[in-house]
Amino acid sequence: MTIGLFWFSSCEKVEVEEPPYQAPPVFSMDAQLGGADMDMSAGDDGCQLAVGSTLWNGVQCFKGTLGNDQNEVTLKILDGKLDFPNLHFQSELDGELSFLSMDSLSLAHISRDDFPNAESITQIKWFVDGVFKGINNLDILEPGMYNVCASVTFDDGITESVCNQMIIGYQKSAFATLKHYVDPQGFVHAWIDSGLNEVSSIKWSIDGIEVCYDPTLIRYVSSQIHRITADITFANGVRRVRNVLTDGSSDGRFFDDFTLYENLSKCSDKDFNVSLIVKHNGQVYSTETTNNQTSSFEITDIKYFGLDGTGNKVYTVRANVNCLVRNDLGDELPFEGTINFGILGE
Repeated sequence: MTIGLFWFSSCEKVEVEEPPYQAPPVFSMDAQLGGADMDMSAGDDGCQLAVGSTLWNGVQCFKGTLGNDQNEVTLKILDGKLDFPNLHFQSELDGELSFLSMDSLSLAHISRDDFPNAESITQIKWFVDGVFKGINNLDILEPGMYNVCASVTFDDGITESVCNQMIIGYQKSAFATLKHYVDPQGFVHAWIDSGLNEVSSIKWSIDGIEVCYDPTLIRYVSSQIHRITADITFANGVRRVRNVLTDGSSDGRFFDDFTLYENLSKCSDKDFNVSLIVKHNGQVYSTETTNNQTSSFEITDIKYFGLDGTGNKVYTVRANVNCLVRNDLGDELPFEGTINFGILGE
């Protein structure tokens, strides 16, 4: 028996074979939308389940859609704990998850005037994931994991660029800032300010060349502008990389670690946040456009199902749901019930 299970990541749909025995139905929904029944089971009445993943602002969003030509429900779950390099997404899906809500204000703001050597900086061109975002001032409006680059022009006309990964609107399990200065003898001093976060090791590089693993970097540098990199591994397993520009001539042509502004974000963490998209009677309803702070999404079971046609792991997620959904007309309806969906894992 083959259940209609497909993968979204390419135009071609790939079926997944059902294991030899599963308690029926494998994928199903027993729910109500505004008091109207929305019961579905994969394999009945043309109902199929599709699974896949997409990137939303650099963060994986895992999806499962159960439906037919008349009704359809899509479950989306964002990845989380993004600074752990080897964490398996499905291992964190337990108990209550929060619904995704969008914040209306800027989540991070960086200005040229925030830097101690602002008078030595003519302009800063900001780029996020390769896209130009402004001169001197940068506003990040949505949660995500971004590659943020600053092209800095100093008052002598020299322009240098420096990039850092920034995690905005998600939990940081460890945090540190790269500090630096050049002494009168031309030696750069660089160290990590990690507060109470214990650092396991630091790999130091200058202009892309690895130089040492010492707790503090002390090296002679020429009178040019240099890029200092600290590849930091924390005792809890978190790994982050920090980059700064330092001036070997001590003429103010430096650019400090702007990842500091990660911690100034004013939104709630979006780790493992969920969304539901409901299609019913020609209307599309979503949890993302209404207030679900008091709603509930409780995972009661998650287990391995099998591999899809391209070798990706699929897990079954069973959850009790009680929330509100809204369409583009502003109509708001309650959605409640039990879902048993498939979703990609790691």
